[in-house]
Amino acid sequence: SEMCIRDSLLSLYVNLLPKSPSRLHFLPNPNFCPEPYFPTSYLNCLNKLIDATFPDSCLKGFKTLSAKALKLRYVPGRLRLCYHIFWNDQVNVIIGFAIQAGDKLLVCLIGGEYGMFSYNMMTNEMDLQSTIFISWGWKYDTPTGSHVLPLPSPFHSKIKDKHQFRDNKLIVIGQTVRINLSRIHWTMRINFAQQYCNETINFLQGLSKKVVRSVVFRPYAHTTNNIEVGDVLTKIFPEIPFLKKNLNDALLKCRLVVTPSYQTTMNFTMAANTPTVVYMPPSMMVPRKEAVNYFKLLKRCGIAHDSPEE
Repeated sequence: SEMCIRDSLLSLYVNLLPKSPSRLHFLPNPNFCPEPYFPTSYLNCLNKLIDATFPDSCLKGFKTLSAKALKLRYVPGRLRLCYHIFWNDQVNVIIGFAIQAGDKLLVCLIGGEYGMFSYNMMTNEMDLQSTIFISWGWKYDTPTGSHVLPLPSPFHSKIKDKHQFRDNKLIVIGQTVRINLSRIHWTMRINFAQQYCNETINFLQGLSKKVVRSVVFRPYAHTTNNIEVGDVLTKIFPEIPFLKKNLNDALLKCRLVVTPSYQTTMNFTMAANTPTVVYMPPSMMVPRKEAVNYFKLLKRCGIAHDSPEE
């Protein structure tokens, strides 16, 4: 109920703001030609694959989605605080109609990988196509980078240096492995499931029995299209409990956090000054040129590693 009241008040405030229609129009580059970058055989195969897998929501299903979207009221210049949901076609069609009508789409960064990786198709295709994209303090060196608004993160400012060592827990963070994604994305997909599970087990097997007694595992929040390594872990380490209580509270008082990727949890622990270890194969992540020196510092002080054995 508290969240509903807060959201209602924010919506009321946004609707009362002065309005000026958006003048931004996002169109594909008409001069782009893929031939110099990809073999002809690959492009022919890709075209067949696109034709065979084109979403029904963009074909005959679009009529139903657009009919619902047209029932809503759009106001040119009004700020629309929302986010593209790549698995919800109805929401995305509504957003499309809103932008076409002159609404200004305002999106805020929601995860940990933004600004760190040299490629992130979902960011380029969705986030940076907004009228305004609020980042956690960094700028984007891309053709659409002018739409990025660097602002402080109130949440991270609130937890700055709040870690206090109160218990001996070593929290191992679970990472999701998506069975299906609708976009090319950097993150672990189905073909990395076995590698990721093996790396988690290898890390835990490298610990002494005394240290294992302090380990708690935090499963990734289940969604309908992911694999959870916790199911594998319990077969080999039945004595390791799962952390089911509030993760943020636990991160502020534990001895150490171990995470298999540069994800949202790492941003939290870095801000809170919680002792942290990250291991991630270099093949899974190429840092942005602006972030390279930060990763060098993380490796130099023993936070970032290229493998669980390291």
